Amino acid sequence: VTAADGTVRVIQVPVYVTPLSSNANLSSFKVNGQDVVEGQAVNVPFGTVSVPVVATAADAEALVAVVGGSALRTGANQVVVTVTAANGARRTFQAVIQVAKSSNTALSSLTVNGAVPPALGAVVFPARTALAVVRAVAVDPDAAVVVSGTALVSGDNTVVVTVTAADGTVRVIQVPVYV
Repeated sequence: VTAADGTVRVIQVPVYVTPLSSNANLSSFKVNGQDVVEGQAVNVPFGTVSVPVVATAADAEALVAVVGGSALRTGANQVVVTVTAANGARRTFQAVIQVAKSSNTALSSLTVNGAVPPALGAVVFPARTALAVVRAVAVDPDAAVVVSGTALVSGDNTVVVTVTAADGTVRVIQVPVYV
């Protein structure tokens, strides 16, 4: 401080600046409403395309960034939460959203030698028909379709269409065929 007569007096005031926090921890981490810990998997039903991911930093001055929880596909989907502390320190937390595989064993179409099998009764072919040409298309593109019994003999035959869903669920369709 300089007085009017030019006298100078120096006053020192000690100031303490609190260092920025290095706390990059989470106080809460929830995926689809379920509390999770680092690396944990959360199972959701087939067809789930998004779930809420809520992460809260332990320090109110830390920043939280969440990647994941939307555009989900069947199987494992990664969720990454990055916490940046006030001093710049970073920590990441991960979880997995496991979307179940489909159990759909439905067929969108089924034909035997170009004809749709009747709901009741057998598909009837003329004498000496030796082969049934079966076209079976699953509704779910991840389902597998296997056809057996297409080599025909005179009399009663059974064509078997086995549909195995992505999750392993099996449906067997028996089509009676008479030659």
